[in-house]
Amino acid sequence: MNKKFILNFLFFILFISLSIKAQDNPLFSAKNRILFGNSLFCEGDYYRAVDEYLEALKEVNNDSLRFKVAHSLMKMGRYTEAEDYYKGLFFNYDLEEQAKLGFYQSSFYRKDYKAFRELVSSERFMPENSRLEVSRLFYATQYLQEGMLPDTNEVKKVFPRKYHQSLMTLYKNKANPDYKSPWTAAALSAVIPGAGKVYTGDYMDGFLSFVLNGLFIWLAYDNFEKDHYERGVFMSFIWGYLYAGNIYGSAASAQKYNAGIRFNFNNDIDIFFKENNYFIPQHNYCNW
Repeated sequence: MNKKFILNFLFFILFISLSIKAQDNPLFSAKNRILFGNSLFCEGDYYRAVDEYLEALKEVNNDSLRFKVAHSLMKMGRYTEAEDYYKGLFFNYDLEEQAKLGFYQSSFYRKDYKAFRELVSSERFMPENSRLEVSRLFYATQYLQEGMLPDTNEVKKVFPRKYHQSLMTLYKNKANPDYKSPWTAAALSAVIPGAGKVYTGDYMDGFLSFVLNGLFIWLAYDNFEKDHYERGVFMSFIWGYLYAGNIYGSAASAQKYNAGIRFNFNNDIDIFFKENNYFIPQHNYCNW
């Protein structure tokens, strides 16, 4: 008989024996898995915590564990799975409210803000005691989504008073961003090469553009004055290329400037809401 086959067979038997022994070992009991899972959960190691909880749920029926699985999946960014687990807890009297709020949070984190607002408007699975928190998420989407402005009167109703000034500042920055007009930038550079880039704050490029355009205008003029017609035409051609590039580059500089304004603004909004946990009370589920 093939020695390799015999060796593989013995390893297989050993593996089966160890697996059976592990299953019988109290170390792998549901209770110990829950304790270990709780430790991982409290450390923020949600990936391994979920594995332990799911193994424990094969032996015990525990909705608190299912809630922790849902919460862990949400923290891991597996929002659809989290929502499914939350839904399974909607009929648990003790966990219903937190499960429905978690469901709404998970839906919000998916960043499909239009769908989230439709969910809120339908009041489907609405947590009755957490309507205020859901309303805060609703108006947060209007800050976070491009092209939308929140109703400032409603914002003041649902968010704590001490944050009103910050929220109004964010509103004003979104309603009236400090954008630069690409057309204005192009027109300025058409009149004075580099002026459009200075307008967008790109001072070094604006200065270089002015110097280079001036240099080649002078070279073209000087060569024509000295009857170096071919060199004058060549210098004029280079100047024309630089001049056209200077106009186009100024318009592009304005667009780049505006993109930076949008990025910084969106980043500021995101940081503001994240730092305040989207104005949802934070709960410690470690001891559940």
